[in-house]
Amino acid sequence: MSEDEVKRERDGAGLDARGIAVTLVCAALGLGIAFLVALQLQQWVDSAREHFAARKHGGEQEASPARTIPSRDPAKANKPAQADLTGAFSGDSYPAEALRRGEQGRTVADLAIDATGAPTGCKIVTSSGSRSLDEATCRIALQRIHYQPARDARGDAVAGRLRLPVKWVIPE
Repeated sequence: MSEDEVKRERDGAGLDARGIAVTLVCAALGLGIAFLVALQLQQWVDSAREHFAARKHGGEQEASPARTIPSRDPAKANKPAQADLTGAFSGDSYPAEALRRGEQGRTVADLAIDATGAPTGCKIVTSSGSRSLDEATCRIALQRIHYQPARDARGDAVAGRLRLPVKWVIPE
């Protein structure tokens, strides 16, 4: 095969250096755009996940300041986690849906409290029979109540659990 034949065959196949360079640049740009789109989609998914997680727990919450573990207190040795219920359950606490339906009852929640005294989980162990009353119990327990962490034998703050019974009675 002569040089002219090779050149004609190559030109006919579109394999000149400029064409290859343009193809590679386009492929690189396409991959870059696909990466940026995937990155933006992941950010949207993460944002939506955070938004719906906040709504599940009763609305968006402001970031709370960093919490510290309380110092050792031998006078409080072997104490379970404790809750300060002051003002947690007020007249506006009763769920509107439960009021409309005339629902009342007793709910018992099991709360996980970390070593800083922050609630980290809520599980209903005895239902009132009303979904809205049970959900309100956990929402209030996680957002409005202040806790003291459990203490070990030396008086060091440790994670613990707390049972929270709530009697829901329609206000008069």
